[in-house]
Amino acid sequence: MKNSSVHRHGKYSVQDRDFHLAKFPEFVLGSFYILTNKAATNIVDQAIGNVAIPLEDVAITGVLRELSGGGIVSIKHHIIPSLDYVYGMVKFFGGDVEGCVKHLE
Repeated sequence: MKNSSVHRHGKYSVQDRDFHLAKFPEFVLGSFYILTNKAATNIVDQAIGNVAIPLEDVAITGVLRELSGGGIVSIKHHIIPSLDYVYGMVKFFGGDVEGCVKHLE
């Protein structure tokens, strides 16, 4: 996520003493992300001695990643077919979703 404002009150708040900027660095939000061994090592190295913020996605893929000098690369377009492609495949299989899924596997 880009240009995400820091909330100082509420469920996802971060105190100024823990992170003083008004916006978080770009970060990845989701159920999983892929890190190289080098990136993971660099992030862990940055975590030692730095204040932890309670939002793990922001902390790991945003603040600590940026401190380590790492970047973000989206690979979703390489591994997840577009909706147009999936729709076209379902149409090709005559609306047979199971047949389409078997073909995609």
